[in-house]
Amino acid sequence: MLAYAGAQIAMELDINPEWVQLDVASRAGRRLHAAIHGQNRPANQFLLGWARDFITVLAPAGAGG
Repeated sequence: MLAYAGAQIAMELDINPEWVQLDVASRAGRRLHAAIHGQNRPANQFLLGWARDFITVLAPAGAGG
């Protein structure tokens, strides 16, 4: 998914299918949607609180904010 989205440098998301998660929003402040088919966790999981892993927020190059 990351390569398809144009990533040139990336990291492995996870080796366990039940933990892999990638969520995207069309614009800042918009609703998150699961970007991996069959993702086991809700897209807003990290907004509700989660004791594991990390969250990263990225914006396209040149996106004003």
